[in-house]
Amino acid sequence: MVINVAEVFVRLSLVAVVLVLSACGRAPTPQPEVTAAPPPPSDALVDSMHSNLSLTATAHTALMRGDLAGAKEAASGLASKPRIEGLPEPWMDNQVALRVKASEVSEAADLAAGATALSKVARACGDCHAFVGVGPKFYAVPAPPAEGEDVPAHMKHHAWAADLMWKGLVSNQADLYDRGAKALGEAELGHGSTPEALGERGQEVHLAAAEGLAADDMDGRAAAYAKVLASCGSCHEALEVSPTIPYTPKLDPK
Repeated sequence: MVINVAEVFVRLSLVAVVLVLSACGRAPTPQPEVTAAPPPPSDALVDSMHSNLSLTATAHTALMRGDLAGAKEAASGLASKPRIEGLPEPWMDNQVALRVKASEVSEAADLAAGATALSKVARACGDCHAFVGVGPKFYAVPAPPAEGEDVPAHMKHHAWAADLMWKGLVSNQADLYDRGAKALGEAELGHGSTPEALGERGQEVHLAAAEGLAADDMDGRAAAYAKVLASCGSCHEALEVSPTIPYTPKLDPK
């Protein structure tokens, strides 16, 4: 058998051209985008986060009671905390945002300003937790048992619903926030001799809860919750009552 070298060369050349043209006609296989995962939290970072949560909760409880001075004191401690260095840029940005908003709480002229700034503190917490992928996971504790139709019984229900909204902001859990907003919007104020100040503030709370439930992002939820918090605090201040509002994180055990 005689091999025609020239013919073989021509045939191989044609095959190569066909393969090149075929490859050019195919779209390149998309490659998955590689993103840098956040480093695991150090012990120092975990301790700092627990301290942040405690100070933020203290300021929140104080505003809920109408105690602006107490809220400012706790926020001042949060604003003056030293930064943790060596973290990725988004974490550093969130640390700055947290302390800036905490400073605004510490310098607030009234409850409304303090509530607005503290709701933004909660958003900074939630943004950081969303970026890191870890953080407090709160679960919806059962509503307090109905103990009658008087005002204190309804106030307990209000406090429970508002607490769900607050925890939803801090942990970036929209479903938890929405559950609280829905419950707060539906809550009644009681019957009979309801003080006028309580009735007015109650309507403000209901409207703000409905606004929060209709919000389509966490910024809108935070703005609505600021109104809830300011209304609760101003009502307690006007009535000269300082209810006990225990802080119970109720972290998700999972």
